[in-house]
Amino acid sequence: MGRQQVIIAQEIRSGGAGGLADVIAKQVKLVTSGDAVARERAAVAIFGLATQMHGEHCTVLAQAGCIVPLVKLLADATSSAKAQAAAAGALQALGGSKQEHQQAIVDASGVPALVKLLKQGSPKVQEAVASALASLDSNITHQKQIIELGCIVALMPQLTGTSGAAQAHAAQCVANMASYDEATQIAISKAGGVPPLVTLLKVSAQP
Repeated sequence: MGRQQVIIAQEIRSGGAGGLADVIAKQVKLVTSGDAVARERAAVAIFGLATQMHGEHCTVLAQAGCIVPLVKLLADATSSAKAQAAAAGALQALGGSKQEHQQAIVDASGVPALVKLLKQGSPKVQEAVASALASLDSNITHQKQIIELGCIVALMPQLTGTSGAAQAHAAQCVANMASYDEATQIAISKAGGVPPLVTLLKVSAQP
């Protein structure tokens, strides 16, 4: 557990019955209107909260309005890579917890922001972004926008990279897109997606 998460845990314990809600409200305010340093710290804190206890806090986080400012942080070119990775990781946890959170991410223009960083972000950011995109799997219509923004080609380096986590997230993204229609399946094949997927399948099957 990082120093920021330790501080957040201490704040929750010391806050009594309103501890969690108060801490979340504080972090959402900071990620919304703080300076660059405060927004980065708040994004890291929200990521920590979203991933604690198997996503137990995700509903409270979403109700507190964290999704829109997290997407704005992703889209802000002045945001640090650390802040972007934390924001994407938080969105992955939120999206993976409930279908309505996925819709909220899409409604907040989260897909364009995520796909842009998939193409331009640092390796750590790209890995976190791939995980967030992979979590948008509850509604098949979400895949149309992901596909149209060029996600197929952008994911190919992730599939063939050296990070096992990035490969797993990219493979899930590709699987989600392939379920959209036959034309997408053909596009994945033309982009060179089948050989790395087969390689990953063989590696995962090894004892």
